[in-house]
Amino acid sequence: YVFAIAFTQILKPTALGESHFESVLVSMQSLLLRGTLLDDISGFVADFQEADQYLALALLYMFLVLSAITMMNMLIGVICEVITAVSEAEKDAIQITFVKETLLSVLEVEHDEFGGMWLPKRSFTELFKNQK
Repeated sequence: YVFAIAFTQILKPTALGESHFESVLVSMQSLLLRGTLLDDISGFVADFQEADQYLALALLYMFLVLSAITMMNMLIGVICEVITAVSEAEKDAIQITFVKETLLSVLEVEHDEFGGMWLPKRSFTELFKNQK
């Protein structure tokens, strides 16, 4: 918003201002499309150079650097959140597998004819005596 106001004020009396920065809203649209999303940025910079607007060009370069760093930081933040979520899911899966394997190794589990597992009464009472 601040850059759009600056470009509108600096370039209003020029042909470049009439084509790309005639109002703050149009300036914001031009900066979003051409400055942040880099749509035809080389043509945009060439327009500044042809109009001999070097102060505005320096301001444009500052906007480009700031918007690029902002976009990069947002993308890094999203990637970090995804990695954290996947890491937590993997840790949970590892813990569940460890507990399941430990319990099955300690208990004498028997299988029924349907493939289910059940614990005999004697194994259940011996469970409380086991140190593991």
